Amino acid sequence: MTIGFVGLDHLGVISSLTAARNGYQVIAWDINKETIDTLNRGLIPFYEPKLQDLLIEQQKNIKFTNEIIDIENCEIVFISADIKDVDQEIENLIEITKEVIWPNTILVIMSQVAPGFTRKINHPKKNLFYQAEILIVGNSVERSIYPEQIIIGAEDSSQSLPSKYHFYLEKFNSYIKTVKYESAEMAKISINAMLAAQVSMTNILAQICENTEANWNEIQDILYYDSRIGAYTNPGLGLSGGHLERDLNTLSKLIDSDIIQSIKDHGIKRRGWVNRILYDYNYLDNDPLICIWGLSYKSGTDSTKNSASIFTINYLHGNRKKVYDPYVKHIKDQDYLTIQDSAERALLDSDILLILTPHEEFNTWCSGDIEQYMKGKVIIDPYGVLNRKECLELGFKYHQLGVKFNG
Repeated sequence: MTIGFVGLDHLGVISSLTAARNGYQVIAWDINKETIDTLNRGLIPFYEPKLQDLLIEQQKNIKFTNEIIDIENCEIVFISADIKDVDQEIENLIEITKEVIWPNTILVIMSQVAPGFTRKINHPKKNLFYQAEILIVGNSVERSIYPEQIIIGAEDSSQSLPSKYHFYLEKFNSYIKTVKYESAEMAKISINAMLAAQVSMTNILAQICENTEANWNEIQDILYYDSRIGAYTNPGLGLSGGHLERDLNTLSKLIDSDIIQSIKDHGIKRRGWVNRILYDYNYLDNDPLICIWGLSYKSGTDSTKNSASIFTINYLHGNRKKVYDPYVKHIKDQDYLTIQDSAERALLDSDILLILTPHEEFNTWCSGDIEQYMKGKVIIDPYGVLNRKECLELGFKYHQLGVKFNG
């Protein structure tokens, strides 16, 4: 059986290579010639742990192409692009796909869409499905190969899946839940909305700690042992990455809710936490040299979409900066900004250190070594990468989310 994928962003590349790993011949299409050329050279155009190895292993089982006609005889075709405009872009992509596939081709939408979208597609409903994407950047390969569950949207929840599609899904050895289109579409949005709510509440509680003598690090340990509370208890700089914000915007179009708007507003406000520290404590006086560790929106990835670090850099457009990220090597040109090839080079002679992505590499640094490289004594470490007690003992002015500053 030959499987087709249309759209080769993060979702499409990972899903197509997973299908190849499961023993299928795969044809993967994208309109971007540069993307196809990169993949055909055996390279991934973005960073995701373990994905490069998977590409090397599966090159013989997958064909990357710019020719949409190549998917004509695929028995299952997935629409797998990461869509920004969830309506128009995906509609265009589906129309391109439908021009070359047959009515008996099984068409599966994986891209994020609003509830009610799939049902409107003009394709035989017995061969039309929505499959909710549940990947996590930084752990996408593992979750694609071993999904916790597989959520399928069909015309009717009692509908049996076509034997070819069911056989394809069984290879994942996971629980398969079939619901109607709208429920599957809403399920993915609901997951992200729940996560966004918990992230926001964590940040609100951590902010209270910053204004009192409570320490969020201690509270977090207590929450960990309560089985009713999930994993998102690390305070952060608002919502980032784009997916949570996108789904909150979708919900805002479906319902007028003060709660949803409040979550969005607080995320925007919290993203400016570093900027307010710099301004409130006059750290930007006298033209300091600023070292920034981390550009990506989360650890273990090179994606800077809605990154708090980029937000901060834009705020500091007129200040001298040296930046290092072990995954991100290029960003758009910035005034007064120099990208370094090591953490040491970025840190050397700096007056202020901002640790804006908690990459694992930064955990290996001790405050004593940092002191040797820096000229100044200001560290803003939102995620608590460094040992706070050691930093304070060395005389650093140290700022961390969820902990009151006593400088």
